[in-house]
Amino acid sequence: MKILNISLAALGLVLFVGCQGGDNSTNIELIQDMMEGPQIKTQEGVGKEGKELGMRTPPKGTVSRQFKPYPFEKSDVASADTLKSPFATLSAEEIKSLNTVGAEKYQIYCGVCHGEKGLGDGPISKKMLKMPPNLTSAVYKGYSDGRLYNVVTNGWGLMGGYGSQVPQDNERWAIVDYVRNLQSLESGKGGN
Repeated sequence: MKILNISLAALGLVLFVGCQGGDNSTNIELIQDMMEGPQIKTQEGVGKEGKELGMRTPPKGTVSRQFKPYPFEKSDVASADTLKSPFATLSAEEIKSLNTVGAEKYQIYCGVCHGEKGLGDGPISKKMLKMPPNLTSAVYKGYSDGRLYNVVTNGWGLMGGYGSQVPQDNERWAIVDYVRNLQSLESGKGGN
């Protein structure tokens, strides 16, 4: 019996020492709930029957640091006309990169209605009650860059705004620049 007690004590000591990771490694965690708390997902319900949010609600009126408010309303065309494209002083290489971004965003958000070349003949235009306008027409060529930017941001007429889908300021300006490129290409063909 005495040998059994000594053997059990020695085995317990070996197990106790064996669970220590040593100086250069972490301990072996037998009961992990005591070492780490439960993870709460940001929008996951916790508390009383999952009715409380796992994160604190930000104060009313809080905006992210990256948020840059757009100062003009949809109908404030005169103020939008004062906006100038920030890309006027770019190098040829930067303009080429800009046109790539503008072309991509235009095809995703604008091309389905206005068409690949801006002629108002996009794939879904035939199913619309009112055909989308031809962006290469004289009317839209006469729009200032700021007004086109305002239309992309806030929308106009039946078109909804794309400010939330294209939140980056420079990407919206790239779309405006791409529309100008389409207009110049169409002018070279003798279009209206």
